[in-house]
Amino acid sequence: MIVGHFLVVFGMFMLSLAKEYYQVLLAQGFCVGLGAGAINIPAFAIISSKFTTRRPLALGCASTGASIGGIIFPIMFRRLSPGSGFGWAVRAIAFVNLGISIPTLIILCRKPGTRAPKARMVMDPRAFREPIFGMFAAALFFQFLAYYIPLFYLTTYARTKVHTGTNFAFYLLAISNAASFFGRTMPYLLGARVTPIQILIFWDAVGIILLFSWISVSSTAGMVVWTIAWGFLSGVLVTAPAASTSHPTLSPSLDVIGARLGMSWATASVGVLIGAPIAGALADVGKAQFAHAQIFAGAVMAGAVVLLIIPLVAAQRFNRKRSES
Repeated sequence: MIVGHFLVVFGMFMLSLAKEYYQVLLAQGFCVGLGAGAINIPAFAIISSKFTTRRPLALGCASTGASIGGIIFPIMFRRLSPGSGFGWAVRAIAFVNLGISIPTLIILCRKPGTRAPKARMVMDPRAFREPIFGMFAAALFFQFLAYYIPLFYLTTYARTKVHTGTNFAFYLLAISNAASFFGRTMPYLLGARVTPIQILIFWDAVGIILLFSWISVSSTAGMVVWTIAWGFLSGVLVTAPAASTSHPTLSPSLDVIGARLGMSWATASVGVLIGAPIAGALADVGKAQFAHAQIFAGAVMAGAVVLLIIPLVAAQRFNRKRSES
């Protein structure tokens, strides 16, 4: 995680100096991207191994920082860049990241854990040969193929289709991130009565409805309501997979949770990478025509729900047998 924090801060400072496209790609795409992954996956793995009864809620609470950052940083950049310029606006965000990273690492490093008797696996080669885990990983690919499409095109849709105005459209992203704060925590207050994989498949199904209903949004009020709904949903969909991966049907032991979290998120990251560009090819922004991209997003989310049925059934059977014994 030390490396991850360094890469994020270093990448942001390098982005502030970027003048060419390849420099932006190296700084933001590779450096910050690798750093974020090196922070996120170990953090989820540590929490998953330390918490048992309230693990989903702990994961949700830990991830709420992303919602807060998603509210503050876009507004901060928009306010600073006209007066201070792109470079100093990005550097200001980098300094905030640095200021947060230092106390975070002090807290994490103040009491190092005991060294494991044997090295933990970075990859678990057996995982993708297991039908349950394989279906789960494929479901995450399809889920995240659709996940970022609304987040990428939300402001553009509001501005060109709903005609909300540029400033109002920009703040829809902050509204979405604010709603995701509650989506990361509230569903897990139900405790053990509802399992993370049940939460995941239910909200994926809700996602299908929301993505297809997005086509009919044509007013400012409707756009705000839809944004809040999708923001809440996005918070659930980014935390429930991590909580679900720790189930014994997907991770047979604590030793493989970290590896399997990384593998499942690596599969999901491919969907993240290609989802928005595919939607961009399907949409015609100049003519304010987004229906093809919206239908694509709803269809692939439906594919995720179908693929999650087998992991859900397996988890239900395991839980039933454990309660009976």
